[in-house]
Amino acid sequence: FPTRRSADLMNNVWYVRFEMEYLPEGFQLGQLKVEYTQSARQGELVYPKVAQQGGTVWVALCDAEGKAYAKVIFEAKA
Repeated sequence: FPTRRSADLMNNVWYVRFEMEYLPEGFQLGQLKVEYTQSARQGELVYPKVAQQGGTVWVALCDAEGKAYAKVIFEAKA
């Protein structure tokens, strides 16, 4: 999806909001860990990568080469 923001760089909160869209329906968040690795610029395409095992969901928003802008590990509430 293309980035949508008013500034040149995507705000860190937006990364997490976008990544939360890939959580399974009914997922109850216990905790999360976020790693920001590079900034997406307005108009760049962002490619999500999602994996899930048990109560853990990994979501990375990546550039066209597969390098992550941000990675989040979501842990379900115990």
